[in-house]
Amino acid sequence: MGLFNAILAIASVLGSFVSAPLQHYLGYASLSGIGILSLGISYLVVIKENVTQQSE
Repeated sequence: MGLFNAILAIASVLGSFVSAPLQHYLGYASLSGIGILSLGISYLVVIKENVTQQSE
């Protein structure tokens, strides 16, 4: 459980460092796009990991 919390904390910090400059340059209207992009990237990572685990 501690490892899960550590990974979640790292993801939150990295997400803040990436999205804050984008929000500054693109404005807060870009939040929906940034959220959808993040969701898409997360989905692709999960699908790839799931395929990798099934083939083993």
